[in-house]
Amino acid sequence: MSAELTFEFEFSDLNIKTSDFIRLLGYQENNLPLQLNSALNEILSEAGSHAEIRGGYVIKDIWQLDINKGIVKLDNTNLSPGTIICENLYGSEKLICFLCTAGEGITKWASIISETDPLKFYMIDMMGSLIVQYAVENFHSDMEKTYINHEMKVTNSYSPGYCGWKLAEQKKLFSLFPDNFCNIRLNNSFLMTPLKSVSGIIGAGKRAERRAYSCQICDLPGCIYRDLNR
Repeated sequence: MSAELTFEFEFSDLNIKTSDFIRLLGYQENNLPLQLNSALNEILSEAGSHAEIRGGYVIKDIWQLDINKGIVKLDNTNLSPGTIICENLYGSEKLICFLCTAGEGITKWASIISETDPLKFYMIDMMGSLIVQYAVENFHSDMEKTYINHEMKVTNSYSPGYCGWKLAEQKKLFSLFPDNFCNIRLNNSFLMTPLKSVSGIIGAGKRAERRAYSCQICDLPGCIYRDLNR
């Protein structure tokens, strides 16, 4: 197995845009009700003390990319992300497999607040989703800079559960890492603990290409990120 590498981010490193959060709430930036605005400011000021943003990755050589069958063959396992993702991995020579989490502290914070303030609980839960999304984007940008130095490019990142990639494939991704790697675990339903965690892949190669995200290629209903990519 290739050596696993880790990364960490502070909440301040993410530079989360309040406009993104407000859009997820369904409001225009200048029309947020006073109660929601007050709660948002509190959450932004407190989130850093609860977030434990960390992750890790392993880089695998791609032995074969079969677009027609939707399979990526690696040295010790085959991933089946489907034809859509495999098409977007075209030109990749390596596969960066990663795990990332906002940490258990966010979940515990939300759980405590849920008993007294359902609205704030909902907003903290949403903030946890944004934290891990921004963390993955930061990691993605770091990988892009690294591979540029190797005269290579990276693709978009893709996760099980999106673009037709079955959630059960999480098990194959986790098999590439030691148990409890970065304190991230997978249950029998293929869901992760902490809840605000993401697993995924990024392709890298001289002919790889990072494209603007196109939500029409994904059939996942109710995705909170679709609005952010409009």
